[in-house]
Amino acid sequence: MLDPNLLSSRNLEIDRIMDTYLTSNSTIYLGCIQIAHQLVDAVLQRVKSGQVTHVRALGGWVYGDHDFSALGTIPENFQYQTIFSGVNERAGFPSGLVSPLPNTFSGLSRVIATLPECGPTQTGAAIDVAFIQTTPPNNQGVCSIGPLGMTADAVAHAHTIVAQFNSKLPFVDSPGFTLPLERISAYIEHDEACYVFPKPVPTAEDRQIAQVLEPLIPDGSCIQLGIGSLPNAIGEALQTKRHLGAYTEMLGDTYMELIQSGAMDNSVKSYLPGTTVAGFAYGTEELYRFTHDNPGHTYFSYSDICNPARIALNDNLVSINTAIAVDLGGQVCAESIGHRYFSGTGGQLDFVRGSQMATGGRSFLAFSSVAHTKEGPVSKISATLAPGSVVTTPRSEVHYIATEFGCVNLRGCSVYERAKRLISIAHPDFRDQLAFDAKKAGLLV
Repeated sequence: MLDPNLLSSRNLEIDRIMDTYLTSNSTIYLGCIQIAHQLVDAVLQRVKSGQVTHVRALGGWVYGDHDFSALGTIPENFQYQTIFSGVNERAGFPSGLVSPLPNTFSGLSRVIATLPECGPTQTGAAIDVAFIQTTPPNNQGVCSIGPLGMTADAVAHAHTIVAQFNSKLPFVDSPGFTLPLERISAYIEHDEACYVFPKPVPTAEDRQIAQVLEPLIPDGSCIQLGIGSLPNAIGEALQTKRHLGAYTEMLGDTYMELIQSGAMDNSVKSYLPGTTVAGFAYGTEELYRFTHDNPGHTYFSYSDICNPARIALNDNLVSINTAIAVDLGGQVCAESIGHRYFSGTGGQLDFVRGSQMATGGRSFLAFSSVAHTKEGPVSKISATLAPGSVVTTPRSEVHYIATEFGCVNLRGCSVYERAKRLISIAHPDFRDQLAFDAKKAGLLV
């Protein structure tokens, strides 16, 4: 039951919280997507003023009005190591105060556990203090971290948890996503709307790709979709299907619409039938209301949801993710544009592997064939990746590749056959040049 005396004693002013729990030579967690903005602002202000130094921060997709490049310090005094990057992270990269932390989501817990080997901690724990949003405690004295699988991994390794109670955060009653009030050392109260991700409108190319893939996805498939406008187009194309299931890193609006349309009922899933299974929710306010305290939704931490062995428990799993560039050998870059880091590995490689381990499972990496740049159209399929490109999925792991011009299976194909098949789904305007480049590189004769 909720202890009113404990609740009262842990409600502290922000300055007192910072004086007590934020120290130099420490490792902290800043959150992911739904950020405790009041607390993070106070942390960054103390960094900027020099009140704390040698602080390492961990997090990902730290949205909101947080300008890391304006802190006026050096990386030795503060560095935010990002697990997955959004607009604020990309803006902070040139200063060195933000740096990508290479990882797969399946390995996130292991990466966090090794942090004491790579930098300062005050307590001996991997994370000294986690500054997070939670729901206020319910009548049983239990708070929820919301539908945030990264935070579930982080709090499991945190010595101290400081919370911003936000009654607008969806309550998730899954193992690792709830905290007893006793686990929270201090808190403030501040309600704010959840960060929303408006549903991207599919392009004509997205809808063409969806039409390519739709016949390859039978009724009863278990679906994993990535982020962006293409998954939305695929979701629209799948609304005529029946008995689809959900096992996914990201729960977006597309899943809500598939369930509401009757196409997705989780009834024939081999793993956790009857349940929508996800790692985090990211979308509109309607989606957050949909997943709030929903007994039909089960969340796992990133490390668990993206564990290939757990993914493989889902028979007939269809994994669909996207890419920035692919070379003619099948190497896939999905996280950088040349040397310029854009996002992160996330769970792509995990789902590519896990889906192919599943009985009847398949992995698709799908993208429009052309990038429209300031210099003009550029083929996303090229003889070689641009210098500095991060290989997210190695060629040895790739299964299907799809564009608006078709879908090819690369598994079991020689380098020669891969080049031929990939050229066949490139934009027609670039196929002759790709064939020429492939011959020059010795990929074709």
